Amino acid sequence: MDQSREKPTCPAFEIVSTPREVAALCGRIAADRGAWGLDVELTLTGVHDCRLALVQVSDGIKAWLVDSLQVDPTQVFSALFANAEPVVLHDGRNDLIVVKRLCGVIPEVFFDTMIAATLIGEATPNLRDLAERYLDNLHMGKQLASSNWCRRPLARSQACYAALDAFVLPALRGRLLPVLRERQLETVLDEAQQRALQAVHHYVRPARNAFERRFAKRCHDHEAQMRLQRLLAWRTALGNEGNLEVIMGFGNRALADLARRSPQSCESLLRDHDISPELVRRYGERLLAIVRGDSVTSDAAPVSSGS
Repeated sequence: MDQSREKPTCPAFEIVSTPREVAALCGRIAADRGAWGLDVELTLTGVHDCRLALVQVSDGIKAWLVDSLQVDPTQVFSALFANAEPVVLHDGRNDLIVVKRLCGVIPEVFFDTMIAATLIGEATPNLRDLAERYLDNLHMGKQLASSNWCRRPLARSQACYAALDAFVLPALRGRLLPVLRERQLETVLDEAQQRALQAVHHYVRPARNAFERRFAKRCHDHEAQMRLQRLLAWRTALGNEGNLEVIMGFGNRALADLARRSPQSCESLLRDHDISPELVRRYGERLLAIVRGDSVTSDAAPVSSGS
């Protein structure tokens, strides 16, 4: 691949947001039997609860950004997974778990650039470091990883960031494969990738997340456990709408403290809990209602629109 295609400030990309555009992309994937890169952007609510906000695929020349808030991406995943060459991901196990949970499809094989880089001895096998080392010092920013991927339209900086994550994967696979072959690590790689796929196949969404289980072991008050469950559900609902303020402002420790102590006033929230006055102003009455067990809807909650 020539250097002009390896060092874009922003790769060529196309937004896919209608069923017709999905069908056209699937046809292109089926016609091109080469390796395709795959990445996804998720809401920040954890692998068991997150929403699939964007799906990025690339043949190494151009990227397609599938707006999974507007169209079902299942056909795109199915087309990629049916390709002659393994789909290429970076640290792909959790992404594939989310794809399985939300779309019900799993590849038979895949190529994981992080697993491959780890096997050949890379000390820091994150995608940005690997791109700099193996793709002629290609620089990838990382400041947008935790941005609001539910915002529409996406900022151009977000679209470029997302497109680049998928764009580099086919070329990176091409650079890593000869090293793996030279060191006779292909079989070891296949075994490691199959273990990752087995974890995807065996995944079952837990009834309670790990934090809830730890809380229940420490706090045997059933009412407190129910309060925590409601608070976590509220945070997840708003987080899946793109509300970064709630995700960042109400961590597990803060919600556990609310569940245990059951505040009854905004004055108590300000005095006894580690919650900023601004968050109390915006969400205090809602938090108190959740703690009491009142029926609360989230559609009026402010949603962060920052990139």
